[in-house]
Amino acid sequence: MKTFSKETSSPEQTFSFGKEFGMKLEAGNTIAFFGGLGAGKTEFIKGICLSLGSKQMVTSPTFAIINQYDCVNTLGIKTVYHFDLYRLKSEEELFDIGFHEIMDDDSSVKLIEWSENSFKQLPKDRIEIYIKTSIHESENRSIEIKYL
Repeated sequence: MKTFSKETSSPEQTFSFGKEFGMKLEAGNTIAFFGGLGAGKTEFIKGICLSLGSKQMVTSPTFAIINQYDCVNTLGIKTVYHFDLYRLKSEEELFDIGFHEIMDDDSSVKLIEWSENSFKQLPKDRIEIYIKTSIHESENRSIEIKYL
């Protein structure tokens, strides 16, 4: 397992790091995000989507559960699926939204916020990103990336 860590000190830096990370992704990647409310997961995801050529407004799909963004890039990634599983009541709900079919889409990137709510359903071959806020400085973030 390969691990990488970075500290950011503003939402803009978290966004920029998301852009940098997004340029290294490949079609078929699944990224599982972990972090509390307001940790910066969506800001990081906004950077990823921009780097993959999405022109759409990126917002957390808290109530919709999933947003889909079309992409134009040279990486072969045509779509980003952005899940927010915060309000998921049971893993059975994943079947209703086509989660497993989307996980099989090798031309897309899948970004999953609140991954702990679907942990048993995540593919084994994934990237995990842990974002933590500093207890001393509210803007500071510790971002750890694990390649499984």
